[in-house]
Amino acid sequence: MPFRALRLFAVPTSPDTLLASSLSFASTLQLAAGKAWSRRVAAHSPLEHARKRGVRSVGGCQTASKPVEWEYRRQPGPSRLGNVTQPLSFRDNFLRERGKGTTHETSFMHAGHSAKLHTTASQVGKQNRHQHTRRRQRHLPSDLRDLPQRHPKMSYLAGVTDFDLQLSDYLPSPEDTHEPDEESCDLFDELPPEHHSEVLTPVATAFKEPRPSYLNAPRDWRALCQNLLYLVNVRKPSLSLPALLDYHARYPHHHSTYSYNLLIDLSIKHHSHPIATRLLHELRQSGIPEDIETYKLQVRLYVHQAQWNYAWGYVRSLQRENKLPKDENGRPDMPLPIWLELCRAPKRRRSRRSAQQGGAHDGQSSVPPFDTKSFQIQRQLVNSNRPSRLPPLHETPPYAIYCLVQLMMRAGDRDGALALTEAYFKAIPRVLDTKKMLVCLRVVHIHMAFSPKKSGLPKYDDARKKMHSLLRLHPSLRPTSRTVFLLLSMLRRAKKCGTVAWKQLAFFKSRWGNHLEDRRVLRRVSQLALKEGRMDIVQKLKATVRLERSERRERLLEESVKGGPNRAPTEKLYRLPLRQVYPSHGREGRLWFRHQASIYRQQARRRKRAAKAHSTK
Repeated sequence: MPFRALRLFAVPTSPDTLLASSLSFASTLQLAAGKAWSRRVAAHSPLEHARKRGVRSVGGCQTASKPVEWEYRRQPGPSRLGNVTQPLSFRDNFLRERGKGTTHETSFMHAGHSAKLHTTASQVGKQNRHQHTRRRQRHLPSDLRDLPQRHPKMSYLAGVTDFDLQLSDYLPSPEDTHEPDEESCDLFDELPPEHHSEVLTPVATAFKEPRPSYLNAPRDWRALCQNLLYLVNVRKPSLSLPALLDYHARYPHHHSTYSYNLLIDLSIKHHSHPIATRLLHELRQSGIPEDIETYKLQVRLYVHQAQWNYAWGYVRSLQRENKLPKDENGRPDMPLPIWLELCRAPKRRRSRRSAQQGGAHDGQSSVPPFDTKSFQIQRQLVNSNRPSRLPPLHETPPYAIYCLVQLMMRAGDRDGALALTEAYFKAIPRVLDTKKMLVCLRVVHIHMAFSPKKSGLPKYDDARKKMHSLLRLHPSLRPTSRTVFLLLSMLRRAKKCGTVAWKQLAFFKSRWGNHLEDRRVLRRVSQLALKEGRMDIVQKLKATVRLERSERRERLLEESVKGGPNRAPTEKLYRLPLRQVYPSHGREGRLWFRHQASIYRQQARRRKRAAKAHSTK
């Protein structure tokens, strides 16, 4: 088998040669496969691509600028591609014939035609003595001349995918189409029988469907919605909101209520309230009917802008216009999704604005502080307009409990919110999926954040006790890195904040696993340790973050080579939560960079004080 595979090489071989004895079986197969493919590409390339180095035109004829001999041989064997000849390499011929001074023969053959040119080394030297040596031109195949030009200093190497075998002028001869006999095709004659099972045994590998490199033009409104979901959820990196709006505007005939609701929801999550308002206006101007989802998004937009009175007036106007469903008595009913939006409160989002703009400074909230009396009025209005069809407690979605507990805590009813949470955790099934478990954890986070104790260790101890008491009520509840991050934020005004945070992180890791230690938690512990002056903890965390960063870089490189992260192929796409679409790796990296600058400044101050103390002594 190795000797039969060596027929593909353009070197003289025999059973007693050193080359055959030095090459292994696997190396021989690899080299033979590569040589067979190169011969196939050369067979389908035009004649201009077959011109070799060292040949130039002098006076209308072709002469060899160096003493080169081209030998063409017919390569027998099962992989022979018809009547195609392959020359020996330039380096092998030149090194072998160097110093002989014999007549060199140059033979050019293509598709059965040949032209021989006989020159000697002395004649070539006389012809080239008074000739200007022109720089050799690189010729590409005719199939590749339409490719974009590269940098003039960089040579373009045509890849295998650039060749289109159907566009070649190559026509097979009758000798190429005949089927070889079984003896010449049997490549496993010389393979030992004990290795047949290793070669012929099929290996089962997981098949991964390739992702499309481009999106097809949508033919209906469903295809447009699926393309938008693909651009938001699947494509990496995800497109920005203006790019999604431009893509949606390219197909005005396929606009639908679902496509507008998707973009409005994404605009509100991006805190792009003017864009959401404009999309709602375009939806009404185009005559597309609205649904309950559209009404809910309009109420959410008002609530996010701290305009709860406008949201309540909008819902009352919908009831007067009979746009909402009716109850059993024929009166306008309050849908549960809209009612839950009225129970929510605006998020206190920090903004970075300069003092010249007249807005909030860095570290201040862009939303006015909460007023307990206003939330009490809001709670009374919501309680007096409940939906007629409320599910029982064990069938209530966790998001509804989250909205109600949030409103009760901001209205000052902490005991009622705690009683509702405990009753709900005892009533729901003992096994929860990941989505419901995360929403239930958000309810626990509300109780931890609204602790009545003062800041520092008292507030930290109270939040830790509430967290453990609520987690014991359900076996499926497990803390996440967000839980640890929220708990450690209450140690900012503690005296031994770094030491307590380091011990608490070790306790969480030993009980619930290392997945609770993400970059955000490590940054919070490092900040608290730097505040306390525990530089030993800071150095340990820096080494951990450096190792995690290198592992993440290797993982991303592996995913890019494989074509992206492994995801189950689905025919239909759905909306993903914003934490999965935008993981905020860039923001966390920027915050880590600022924290490292603080570490360097602290170390510089320590060295300066140490040098000053040493000089005084």
